[in-house]
Amino acid sequence: MTEYPVGWSPSPVSIDPTEIVGRRLLAKTYKGWPSQNPTRENLKLSPEAFQDTRLGEDLSVDRLGLQNPVKTVVRRLSALASEEAYRASKEFHGWIAMAVQDLKGVKVFPTPLTIEKDGVDNPFHADIDRSLAREQGQAFHLSVSLRVQFQDKGRYVAPQVA
Repeated sequence: MTEYPVGWSPSPVSIDPTEIVGRRLLAKTYKGWPSQNPTRENLKLSPEAFQDTRLGEDLSVDRLGLQNPVKTVVRRLSALASEEAYRASKEFHGWIAMAVQDLKGVKVFPTPLTIEKDGVDNPFHADIDRSLAREQGQAFHLSVSLRVQFQDKGRYVAPQVA
């Protein structure tokens, strides 16, 4: 059974419209890292931040909290994201995040990950549905749309260390 951090237990079957979901920022998903005080305005996000070359897969996001990111959730996910980034020879730099209700033209659904099935324990995992964007051109169009939405209404969420 998954143990949730104090502060929030996400539903494994539905997403609340006020939930904050974040796309992980890895070293290859932005054009230039601001020297200090990163914000959504100075991240210079590339559409690659919202692209996945595995066209048969949906787009992974992390559920960070209701209305605002929950620090204990962000701390737990920061450790997990840093480990996964390290194994992929990348660096994890936080999330670009926004409320599900502000996302237009896409559906977000919970996809909790388990050690037994997925090799990782992440009850805060969700996916953005890409069922209508499985071809390369459609996937790129969706990634540009998501980049614009997150750049306009999103917020930067910094990683937290224990």
